[in-house]
Amino acid sequence: MSQHPASSKGARPPRGQRVVLLLCALLVFAMGSLASESALARPGGGQTYRGDTDTSSTRSSSDSRNDDSSSSSSSDSWSSSDDSSDWGGGSGEVTLEAVVALGLFFALFGLVAFLLGRNDSRGVEWIASGIDRVFPSSDAGPSRATSPAKPPASEVLAKLMAVDPSFSPVLFEDFLQALYASAHDARGKGKLFELSPWLTPNARAGFHAREAVTEVKGVVIGAVRIVDATVMSGAAKSMVHVDFESNFTEVVPSNSGASERTVWAHELWALTRRSDAASRAPDKVRVFACPSCSAPLDGIEGSRCKYCDQVVDTGDFDWLVTCIHVHEREERPPQLVADVVEQGTDAPTVYDPKVNDRLRELSERDPSFTFPGLLKRVTLVFDELQAAWSSQEWKRIRPFVSDSLFQTQLYWMQSYQRSNLRNVTERSRITKVDCVAVRRDRFFDAVTIRLFATGLDYTLSVETGQVLCGSRVNERRYSEYWTFIRSASRTGDARVEPTCPNCGGGLSVGMTGECDHCGVKVATGDFDWVLSRIEQDEAYGVDRGGMRCNPARNDGQLAGLDLRALVKSGATSALRPAEVRDLILRRVQSTNLSTSAFSAEIEGIPGGAMREAALDALRVERMRAMRNARDVPGARAEITLAVSENRFVHEAGALALSTVLDDGDADDVRHVFGAIEGIVQVTAQTEGHLAYNMACAAARLGDKERMLA
Repeated sequence: MSQHPASSKGARPPRGQRVVLLLCALLVFAMGSLASESALARPGGGQTYRGDTDTSSTRSSSDSRNDDSSSSSSSDSWSSSDDSSDWGGGSGEVTLEAVVALGLFFALFGLVAFLLGRNDSRGVEWIASGIDRVFPSSDAGPSRATSPAKPPASEVLAKLMAVDPSFSPVLFEDFLQALYASAHDARGKGKLFELSPWLTPNARAGFHAREAVTEVKGVVIGAVRIVDATVMSGAAKSMVHVDFESNFTEVVPSNSGASERTVWAHELWALTRRSDAASRAPDKVRVFACPSCSAPLDGIEGSRCKYCDQVVDTGDFDWLVTCIHVHEREERPPQLVADVVEQGTDAPTVYDPKVNDRLRELSERDPSFTFPGLLKRVTLVFDELQAAWSSQEWKRIRPFVSDSLFQTQLYWMQSYQRSNLRNVTERSRITKVDCVAVRRDRFFDAVTIRLFATGLDYTLSVETGQVLCGSRVNERRYSEYWTFIRSASRTGDARVEPTCPNCGGGLSVGMTGECDHCGVKVATGDFDWVLSRIEQDEAYGVDRGGMRCNPARNDGQLAGLDLRALVKSGATSALRPAEVRDLILRRVQSTNLSTSAFSAEIEGIPGGAMREAALDALRVERMRAMRNARDVPGARAEITLAVSENRFVHEAGALALSTVLDDGDADDVRHVFGAIEGIVQVTAQTEGHLAYNMACAAARLGDKERMLA
């Protein structure tokens, strides 16, 4: 726990204080005999995100923007001291032990109150009179080391901002969430290949290598953590490792009809990008178009955009996912009436080591900014959050939270409503706040606090009014890490007035975050501080033991599968036809599968995209054998067949052309030259930009024709 500077240096408390501490210990013991705390539900993470009923930790159901703070426990923080203890029983039974414990409790409580009154007459107050009281003093050493040996992701990402001034961790995480949701949506539609500018074949194959589904919906991202990064300079590629936790619903086909299942997943992603590439502008963060020229995705043919003629799936223009590893995956619906022990409430606060300097810098840039003013905004948002949650009128909180956080919490509220339940938080109040991190990029300022609170938390049956979980009597203490963001161009103290910050009208905001009076979106941070992220105390700043996605993984779990297994995997919906063909070719070549054995395997595959890809792979293998044998007649026949069937496999064609050019006579060359026009005509229906390659081949043939003449 945080301490004041005097205690951080090992000074022994005065005798009177020692007596108080001893009595407090006895008081805690007495209270412990009455109740134990459980994590139930609350806006931002009380519900167990994974749906566990026996897990030892809660999981946050909130997420918008995140930055891994460097972890170290400080010995000083500003705080209030209004911690309320949980006591009493919810069963309605009165036992002898309870009577004795209550008697001991009230006796000790009176004595402690008397002694505290003699030693401190301040009562409860916010301790924020000076900036050095708001955050840890620089000379106070940590009471417990919690930081990993490597630099935290926040420091590593600062290097990205150094090479790319437009890089914003806030916007980057918005992009990650949008890409994650789009990838799952495309997986359900069987169109992952449409995201080829951002997902390599390796990533798409690994992502899709799971049971086939017909739809993925209700994607809710519970956590997105940037766990590691390697930052290069110039044209060299930087790499970022990201950790996702999510819930989504899959529609699964079956003989008896489609069924639905709710899944919790923990996925590891690796992304790479040319270090000097320009980051996305704020209005383009969630838009997926050509990374080079912003043209519609229907202009992407293969790897190249037909509008700007750039190869766009290399990471030169935008972040490219090179690996997706599904680390954990469990079919578990949200547990809305489960009692889970609260974790982390009494753990030391995790501070960014530079929070002192960065908070001062924020105050220097904006002299009208005050931390007490921000705290008033925090209290306003906290109170509105509890009221909106308990009344299930989530629209009420819309002006104060980011888009992602609003949608995430809306998912949970709707889950309660569908189950005819209502989670209620009463008498909720903040008891202490620590400022733990301050960040700034080109577009946003961000302040992360650790908020301690207490209150009643219980879940009701809407039909009967019966308390199914929690207690109307026992308050529960908890703490969470909240991140607020505001536009870097905005100045002034935080607002608490219930008016639109743009037009001054009454604060009436729709579900999209736009003011009902002036139509301006007010929940973006452009006007004032908005809550963008809620993290649970046991998860904040935690390094998950070095888990990373390995980009060297070969096509997920698809590498080495025979054709029947590939059909079952549904790989054709994750990869383009040429990519499926290349996957098959690598397996054939790595196993030295004979042409006859491969042909026999193809015969057992029904018609469809997989069979077509396998036939193309067979044609390449057959042409490779002809090339090695310098079989010019076979090469001529291959080209003639390709034209007659209105299909041309690029790699096979290249081998055939090379065979004729290198080993054929004048008649062979004339024959192939005559077929070139037909080849070019069919390329619009085959692989993109084959016409260009054939035109180059035609030029070579023309040169050889003149030579032979």
